[in-house]
Amino acid sequence: QATEKGLMALNPAVQGARHNIQKITWMRLNGEPVDLTSSILSGTLKPKEGKTRKVMGTLTINDGKKGIFLWFYGEKDVSEAGMFTAQFKAYFPDGTYEISLAEKFEIKEQQ
Repeated sequence: QATEKGLMALNPAVQGARHNIQKITWMRLNGEPVDLTSSILSGTLKPKEGKTRKVMGTLTINDGKKGIFLWFYGEKDVSEAGMFTAQFKAYFPDGTYEISLAEKFEIKEQQ
């Protein structure tokens, strides 16, 4: 069982910069937060052209009831500059899961 849900906009990242984290609020299309309590999160990144890859960083629930989680970038997550789409999946103990809508995610080149 799966349903699509929306996310708030993702902040851009800088290629290779892993110190900053992404704080994400996962919202339903009607504006209500997705309750992430007790879920395990995973994610994917898809470049404009090329194959989808798994998010290698850590996804940690910050406030489950409010749908807030943190994305601590893995090395591969921000290894190349460009436009991507990010999508997340929350797995629940009862075997169900939620899938987010794909959101635009920009990784800017180092200057």
